[in-house]
Amino acid sequence: ACPGSRQGVADALGDLRSVLVKEACTTVVVLSRHLGNAFGPYADFLLPSLLKQLPVSIQVISESCYGCLRSLLRFSQHQRMLPKLIGGTQAKAPLLRQKCVEMVLVVLQRWEIPEMERHLDAIEATVTGCLADAQAEVRAGARRCVAVMRSKAFGDRGERLLARLDAAVQKRVLQEGAFYTRQPGGEEDDGADPLP
Repeated sequence: ACPGSRQGVADALGDLRSVLVKEACTTVVVLSRHLGNAFGPYADFLLPSLLKQLPVSIQVISESCYGCLRSLLRFSQHQRMLPKLIGGTQAKAPLLRQKCVEMVLVVLQRWEIPEMERHLDAIEATVTGCLADAQAEVRAGARRCVAVMRSKAFGDRGERLLARLDAAVQKRVLQEGAFYTRQPGGEEDDGADPLP
């Protein structure tokens, strides 16, 4: 990735022409997949453009950007992206809050602990706040995050978080939690990226 091209790619991602956005997303996914964590600083630069497109009503744009974000988080672990995702969980747009919580879940599932360690307190506070969100999808995403945080990789942090929650929320986390586990690394293909 050339340093001078990142603004052009960010502009293409922020466009309202669906063909242009889809092609830009595909390009970013390919670069992220091949460059891995070395693409992290570029991914961090592109993240605001992608987040801005999530609540757009043009389905091709929002889905392409969502798939691109998932791929970026799978293949390019860069801790500077986390504050932007966490900030997105506070957005006014319900869809943006939902998608950002889902992105936090991807981070918790896929990233190596040292990459997110500095932000674990903020992630925990964000997840706790999202458990009380007005949107059911945001609350469900937060419950999935708690379930993943209960894995051995996070020590007893997840158990302490679960113990602080309301009994009804604890019950739902435990019921739903068996389906959500950690899968560190970005090698597995879960079909999340917009490539054909």
